[in-house]
Amino acid sequence: MKEKRLQEADDKLRKAKRATDYKNKALRELKSRGVQALSMHIFEQLTGSNLLDYYILYIYQSLRVVDVRLAAFGQYAIKVVMTLPAILWSDKWGRRPILIIGALSMAICYFAVTGLFHDFAKPNPVLDQPEGWVIIGHRTVTILIQVFLYLSTAAFNFSWAPVTWIYSTEIVPLRIRAKTVLITLTFRWMINFTLGFAMPPLVRASLWGVFMMFGVLNIGASVLVLGAAPETKQRTLEEMDEIFEHGRPLWMSFLVRKESARLDTTAHHIEPGNLMSASGHSVL
Repeated sequence: MKEKRLQEADDKLRKAKRATDYKNKALRELKSRGVQALSMHIFEQLTGSNLLDYYILYIYQSLRVVDVRLAAFGQYAIKVVMTLPAILWSDKWGRRPILIIGALSMAICYFAVTGLFHDFAKPNPVLDQPEGWVIIGHRTVTILIQVFLYLSTAAFNFSWAPVTWIYSTEIVPLRIRAKTVLITLTFRWMINFTLGFAMPPLVRASLWGVFMMFGVLNIGASVLVLGAAPETKQRTLEEMDEIFEHGRPLWMSFLVRKESARLDTTAHHIEPGNLMSASGHSVL
């Protein structure tokens, strides 16, 4: 009887220890991978494309575009079309290259728009208008800015718009995925709400300054991906555990692993019927 009680007490202690270890591991993962996923969503908002879409009509009015609605329709059509390449080929190209190229492309477009607005925009002669700065009498400049805005929209929807959602779920294990999604989306839309209210006075005060700010933020987004975002293309959940727990800087993860992905290796063994079980016998 006494031995049975001791055994039960020992079992309870082991269960409590396993539960504590599980909780501590989940907290560590939430701090590392959860913060990583949150950072990706924050910078996805700070790239500026979503916020500029909210007020794109005012921007085109500042450019004195002939048909503002048609210009906006073209922008939204580009958003739909340019999402498809990332959906179709992100597993071939990888997440990191797409995100870095997208951020740098947007930065270049925004810096170009910054220079054009800075050199050619004038204060709106009509007071109390949503657009505080206008470009009048420079048709070529208007077309160039519109082209750069289209290109930045294409770059965003090819990269950060779809890949952020893919990436932020791939790095998070199932045990903390629900909490991570809840926290991430809460902060995402809080930032979107705050910046959405801040945009109108910023656009009226300095339109070129807004594009300069978003250009710099896109440079920051590319640095974030380059320095702190491991590649997740064709990686299993177990491999993601190894990446975040091996102790090396995250940016080295794509350099350390030179061999083919675990999924590719398994597929290579399956094809000729060479997949072996743990006991050394063929499972096919």
